Amino acid sequence: MLFTASIAKTVPKNLVRDPISQLVRENSKVQPLPVQQQGLSSSNLAHRLTPCLSMPSRRSQHLTQLHLAARAEPQSDGKRGAAEAQQQEHSREEVRWILIVLQYFYIFLPVLTASPAGFAADAKRLWPADANAPFAPQIWNWRGYPIRYVVQGSGSPLVLVHGFGASIGHWRHNIPVLAAAGYRVYALDLLGFGGSAKPALPYSLDLWVELLVDFWQQHIQQTTVFVGNSIGALLSLILAAQHPELTAGAILLNCAGGLNHRSHELNPIFRFIMGTFTALVASPITGPFLFDRVRQRQRIRETLKQVYRNPAAITDELVEILYVPSCDVGAQQVFASILTAPAGPTPEDLLPQVRCPLLVLWGEADPWTPIQRGRGFQNHVNGIDYQFLPIPDTGHCPHDERPEVINPLILDWLPKAFADI
Repeated sequence: MLFTASIAKTVPKNLVRDPISQLVRENSKVQPLPVQQQGLSSSNLAHRLTPCLSMPSRRSQHLTQLHLAARAEPQSDGKRGAAEAQQQEHSREEVRWILIVLQYFYIFLPVLTASPAGFAADAKRLWPADANAPFAPQIWNWRGYPIRYVVQGSGSPLVLVHGFGASIGHWRHNIPVLAAAGYRVYALDLLGFGGSAKPALPYSLDLWVELLVDFWQQHIQQTTVFVGNSIGALLSLILAAQHPELTAGAILLNCAGGLNHRSHELNPIFRFIMGTFTALVASPITGPFLFDRVRQRQRIRETLKQVYRNPAAITDELVEILYVPSCDVGAQQVFASILTAPAGPTPEDLLPQVRCPLLVLWGEADPWTPIQRGRGFQNHVNGIDYQFLPIPDTGHCPHDERPEVINPLILDWLPKAFADI
């Protein structure tokens, strides 16, 4: 959840000022952002990026042609308005990619120049108590790998599936409430995350789907509602579409569009940047060095501030839930493997195959998976009980950021899924 997505889809709140913020203010869909005082001023960022920003592109050439055409011949009001709207849209797209490139420099230049003393001081902080302890974690052996899971309550089964970089602890505000309401609640750490094994494997959505199917066959064996966030929501959707014999329904919280970005979704400059970073992280020489700096507590906290609208939800406990597993042997190899994994199916491809009830909950302020995509899901469902609910003033992880809102919505909907069972 926190590493690849933050690189690819977020713009930090403290990034841009001076000439860059002026560029942003001219585009209504992007907000101006101030520079964080970490030795990177907007002037030297602009200096470093000048070659990138001055490179001619098809978009900029197209904008020039539009401008010349507008001046060369008179146009009707309708045609002029359409051309201006198209020009504005292209301008916004240019700015969006400029900000993504700026994000790359914001993250990785401080990483490479940070003081080792700062990291040492960070490592000395005391860890709070294990957030999973109240749930009595158990271990299940899957294909020779230990998988950590918890089970609470009794009744119709629910399986909670976390997102990238998260774990069982991300559901700590949901498990007790759902269990107390009369459901048997399962949550597990996917292979490569949390307290589960982190072997060097080619990770993919298919691998985790196989794990979830095997877990269901061994521990549940009743039609189940799968509840997932981000990548976990996409896995829940895959199970609903491809394994209807398991699935009574699915609840998707800010569903990811894929495990990774597809190449056609990336600007060529950013595709090159991500390719270079992926190669460096996967290298046995540079990989551990970079990963150790990307996963630092302060960097995790800064990322959370970008994607949680409720600052009270960003606690030391949450930071530790995300940080501690990244210290395990094999975590860097898992990270590198996932960066190069196939994206998998899109939600739009899966939705027409679903025959069970679906509840889609979406934080309206999510910068990683914007709500516009979620609103379009209704165009791809066929004759099922489908409900989409936006969650105001909420980011990428509504279940953790606003559990007092999400838990009642889930409990109100669940009887629909189990009505015919």
